[in-house]
Amino acid sequence: FVRLSAHLPQITSMAHVANCFLDFQDRAKWDKQVDGFRVLHNLAANDILYYVIHAPPLSDRDFIVVHTLFRHEQQKGLLF
Repeated sequence: FVRLSAHLPQITSMAHVANCFLDFQDRAKWDKQVDGFRVLHNLAANDILYYVIHAPPLSDRDFIVVHTLFRHEQQKGLLF
């Protein structure tokens, strides 16, 4: 498992952050390490995704990932 966090003081909209991360057609334009996004299954903000990561000098790696989106009950953030 990987746990990532970020502090984005100039971002006022969590919806904007979520859109940047979850809009795979747009993300393919700016995220050059990740390629071939495919949503294999989607149900109620739960996705099964396939993609390839390019991380030289390592060889390319492909992943199948369960991707879930949760909103904090007090509206303090999102969990991907």
